[in-house]
Amino acid sequence: MSLKSLFKTEVRQALAQYSPQHGQEMVTREALAPLPVAVQDYLSSCGYLDKHRIRNFFVEYDNAQIKLKPDANWMNLSCVQFNAMAPATRIALMQANMYGLLPFGARDKYQHGQGNMLIKLAGLTISNARGPKMNQAALVTFLAEAPLLPGLFFQQHTTWQALGPGQVGASITDAGITVGGAFQFNSRGEITSFRTRDRYYSTDGKSYQNWEWSALLDRYRLLGGFKIPTVVRAVWHMPGGRDYEYFRASIKSIKYNLTHWP
Repeated sequence: MSLKSLFKTEVRQALAQYSPQHGQEMVTREALAPLPVAVQDYLSSCGYLDKHRIRNFFVEYDNAQIKLKPDANWMNLSCVQFNAMAPATRIALMQANMYGLLPFGARDKYQHGQGNMLIKLAGLTISNARGPKMNQAALVTFLAEAPLLPGLFFQQHTTWQALGPGQVGASITDAGITVGGAFQFNSRGEITSFRTRDRYYSTDGKSYQNWEWSALLDRYRLLGGFKIPTVVRAVWHMPGGRDYEYFRASIKSIKYNLTHWP
């Protein structure tokens, strides 16, 4: 099965778990009250108040690029992604042509406590990373994308704590795994970054290094009915103070609370 077909099948299977009753809860001021003030202000200013909670999204990226090694060139990608709650699910598909010739694809998944990065080159599997470190890394990536899946702020298995001006600590527990990090807010109340030590850098899916990792969010604008960050970047903070930005993209479109394949 091609990675594209696998991605479609897995998204459809995830959507099949929802019923019409899912996602009917509203974002009310009472629901916001237990959250740190910075999170309350973020959700209100971005337009989520008095709307149905976001339970899933499907996003199509534009101008996506990936850098496979710190000293490598950027490679253009096509990229789509699906995230959902109950169960926590994240499925991303990235496709490109290496050197303009060889089809490259990666499917990055988290569901039911299992993380998996499946990479193929010219139809051949070159990496199929699994295991406890992948599970942890995939779950914390799911948490980092809470600004696009704000229903996550209200889940019982997440915790939120004000750490100081403009900073909120967050943690999530799923399938016996607990991970966390910190969200940073700017003077406009927008979430600009998430930083954690609960991800592991690997080049082959076999050996791992525990480096700090950040998701960076920028250029908020109205899209899909809400104000969201439309530029996303992912950065490894390497030993010695060197940053390795390896993914960047802008959001072309986003759809919320899907019940079937978009």
